[in-house]
Amino acid sequence: MKEYTTKDIRNVVLLGSTKSGKTTLSESMLFEGKVIDRRGSVEEKNTVSDNTEYEQTNQKSINATPLYAEYRNTKINVIDAPGSDDFCGGAISAFKVCETGVLVVNAQQGVEVGTEIFSRYAKQYGVPLVVAVNQLDHEKANWEHALETLRETFGKKVIQVQFPVNPGASFNAYVDVLAQKYYEFKDASGKFEEKDIPAQYADEAESLRSELMEKAAEGDDELMMKFFDTMELDTDDIRKGLAAGLAKGDCMPVFCLSAKNDVGVRSLMDFIVNVTPSPACDPAAPA
Repeated sequence: MKEYTTKDIRNVVLLGSTKSGKTTLSESMLFEGKVIDRRGSVEEKNTVSDNTEYEQTNQKSINATPLYAEYRNTKINVIDAPGSDDFCGGAISAFKVCETGVLVVNAQQGVEVGTEIFSRYAKQYGVPLVVAVNQLDHEKANWEHALETLRETFGKKVIQVQFPVNPGASFNAYVDVLAQKYYEFKDASGKFEEKDIPAQYADEAESLRSELMEKAAEGDDELMMKFFDTMELDTDDIRKGLAAGLAKGDCMPVFCLSAKNDVGVRSLMDFIVNVTPSPACDPAAPA
């Protein structure tokens, strides 16, 4: 492993209710980070995390497992925290060493009791949250319901960075509002085609990008002035504004994933590298 300066390190804890898919997400992150060359699964009992007999038998995390991935010249340290409230000590310990939390939400259920519990702990410890709506490949996935429950729970903090175009059993594509691109996946290998946004999704993408620019402008006075003058922010501006908003606890960017099929995982990791704080940054103040 190469040596990394502090600014090129990200410390991230995966949070969420039991069965939201945190361990599966960690497996795909390790795969994208070239730590493993084949993804295991919870069902096959061969994931890097959840590697004890009890965890494999019950198919749920008991311990907080430290992992890492090397991605785009950045070392992403990942802690896969247990989803059960009985074992929340693992997550609480992780808050003391992680600058960012990824709140994993089951696309079938939306916000659950565990989701709210972990978000409260994150607020208590001043750890900003990025939301990953996972399992959008499930036949009962409901993106609109998941998004509605997020907005009901967290209000105006919630801001979409992406939206899926076909949630459900055939989920294989999404629009990235920040990148203004359409990503289509051919199989479960994580490989995709990057395309221009199809005409039928252009209006929604434009509307959501406007919301994204407004949210980014709220995070930084300089960006606010630029936005008022030009009514436009470029991608780097948006990243800068979202980074400031995260640090203040004022925004919760939302991503859409199928960790099982490695759909959207790379985009989430890009955001972690480009936007979330490194240990070199000042600790976030409690929201």
